[in-house]
Amino acid sequence: MNVSSDEIKKIIGVQLQTSGFYPSLNLLELIDLFAGLYNQQVDPRELLRKVNLEDKAKNKSKELSGGQKQRFSI
Repeated sequence: MNVSSDEIKKIIGVQLQTSGFYPSLNLLELIDLFAGLYNQQVDPRELLRKVNLEDKAKNKSKELSGGQKQRFSI
């Protein structure tokens, strides 16, 4: 079975220890930014709800705990 490295990356994904979020943007703005980079339409509040961070929507990433940052980076 021949599988390309691009196909493997789509399957396994990556979760980094630290994330390089733009410090001046809140979580809603960051989701909009990254969705735009991937040319995707998303509902930022729905994504935050899925990782139990909806109440942090207007917070900047530096205001999140370590665990919250990990959940957000997903």
